[in-house]
Amino acid sequence: MTPAQASEYLKIIPKYSDQVCFTGGEPLLYYNEILPLIRQAKELGLKATLVTGGGWVSQKKPEIARERMMGLKEAGLDTLLVSWDDYHEEFSPAENALLLVEICKEIGLPNFVRGVMSAFGPNPRIEQKLVNIDVNYQKVSVLRLGTAATLPEEHFTFKAFAGKGGCSTALQAVIEPDGNVYACCGPARFAKKPSSPLVLGNTADEDLDSILHRAVRDPLVEAISSIGPYGLFQLIKDEPSLRGLLPVRDRYTGICELCLDMNDVPAVVQRIRERLDDDGVRMAIAAAHLYSQTSPELRALTPSPM
Repeated sequence: MTPAQASEYLKIIPKYSDQVCFTGGEPLLYYNEILPLIRQAKELGLKATLVTGGGWVSQKKPEIARERMMGLKEAGLDTLLVSWDDYHEEFSPAENALLLVEICKEIGLPNFVRGVMSAFGPNPRIEQKLVNIDVNYQKVSVLRLGTAATLPEEHFTFKAFAGKGGCSTALQAVIEPDGNVYACCGPARFAKKPSSPLVLGNTADEDLDSILHRAVRDPLVEAISSIGPYGLFQLIKDEPSLRGLLPVRDRYTGICELCLDMNDVPAVVQRIRERLDDDGVRMAIAAAHLYSQTSPELRALTPSPM
């Protein structure tokens, strides 16, 4: 993805969202290219967030980190999200993340830390350091997806079935450097079939506006957001035509596994779409969506994919 391409994408986003997140990989390896994009995002009225793992930070030259944090703030960045956990420390030492959050607090750049935790729970060393400097710490459980699938089983928290409720990240589309556009920010890229509804398209084949216009009108993606993969599973679990086709695991680490499994099977997707055409089902989903938007308690319970 070139800066020019990213700039064109930004022009489309306000039609579909009021915010944009620069993530990776490591976006701050392209600091000079990112700054004008943040400025453009703010000119377009978007809330701008950036995610960094801190691997670019040099403890020998902390002034570089300070200059970059100041540059991000002056460009208008609303929030810096620092990824820091035991897994990230294999590639970037804890001192890097700590330096970034301390600089952000000093210069007044809003920030928080997100850490992936294993079944053993959050690392108390990391948690205590963040408590000491009063930085918000968002903890998410590790999913058995991507490179994490190679971790020993004791790292995961397994459940008999995927969680209930809508998915808070559905329709938070992500645009990859190769032009692929996915329905959610992360797990959707692990779809095994290009026919999966989670694969929205590629900007090499059609413009981003067309891709997003189609996505926000897809009743299946909307249903994932409103009633979640478990809700969709309940619609079709007893279908005779899907016997032997509907994938069911013995255990799950999160809702994403069920979502990916169902959307990778064309026959399952077709039957879900047929069920979503039913007037009663549409009304129930609309009611669930309305309730989720107006109930603070339900929003608090709605699971994220991790």
